[in-house]
Amino acid sequence: MKSVISKELPRLIMDKLNLDDSIYGVKGSYGMGNYTDTPWISIYDKSISEGAQKGFYSVFLFKKDMSGFYLSINQGTTYLNEKF
Repeated sequence: MKSVISKELPRLIMDKLNLDDSIYGVKGSYGMGNYTDTPWISIYDKSISEGAQKGFYSVFLFKKDMSGFYLSINQGTTYLNEKF
């Protein structure tokens, strides 16, 4: 499942939405170090965000039982926490 979230679905999203990878990024995560109960895939404009830590981005947040997902607009706070 980790490979599906982190590699296969992001690649499929880029292809199906015909996104220019010099402008947009798509990243999926099943957790860093420890696995999360709620994996996610983000789509972001590289001129606004560098990923989930900084800027604004849309995210598909999967339910714990993987029966569905939520689509939301998120703001990265890691950058702000480190800066202030």
